[in-house]
Amino acid sequence: MINNEVIIALPDHLVDHDYFLPVVYEVDRIVHKEEVVEEVEVLKEEEEEQIVGVPETYTLIPGVHNRSRIYIDNLGFKYYKREVRGHRVYLVCERQKKRNQYCPSTATVSTNLNDNRIHLRFYHDHQPGVIDLNYAIFEGNHW
Repeated sequence: MINNEVIIALPDHLVDHDYFLPVVYEVDRIVHKEEVVEEVEVLKEEEEEQIVGVPETYTLIPGVHNRSRIYIDNLGFKYYKREVRGHRVYLVCERQKKRNQYCPSTATVSTNLNDNRIHLRFYHDHQPGVIDLNYAIFEGNHW
């Protein structure tokens, strides 16, 4: 608690204000090295829980629009094509199109359709959505 009565030589315009007084913080407890190590271990466990896994393969399904394609990895995450450069197709997570649910995940695949390996650049910060692949493929071939 700050005691303003102790300070005597204050200009009149500063008497009602205490923002110029030094702030003294009381130390609640001393943190020991063991506690820091335990907290770091807990943080590492939380980080591991966020990572669902690393995708290895993908499935290509036709999109709704003319000649569009949706890439779905073996974990169930959906990607859209951002660009093609050389022999690589650069993909972005479906949530990059949603401003309020942005996900930083990007991936690359080969332009060779026989090579269905996917390489992830950044991890997803969400769980994969539920996708009925049989229905999606049927709808794509229906048109």
